[in-house]
Amino acid sequence: MDEQQINSCNNAIVARELNLEWKLTKGKNIVEFTPEDKDINSSCLIGMIRRIIKVADK
Repeated sequence: MDEQQINSCNNAIVARELNLEWKLTKGKNIVEFTPEDKDINSSCLIGMIRRIIKVADK
């Protein structure tokens, strides 16, 4: 991920179904985890910015 504008709402990604939270900093962010075989719903800390982390095979 390449985050250019970090604020109090988008400074973290939360994947509740995996019980994971990643803090982000301005610029490139690398997060490592072992996914299952399905896409992962994620959001900002308060759930307003929603994302889907696509799980793909190399």
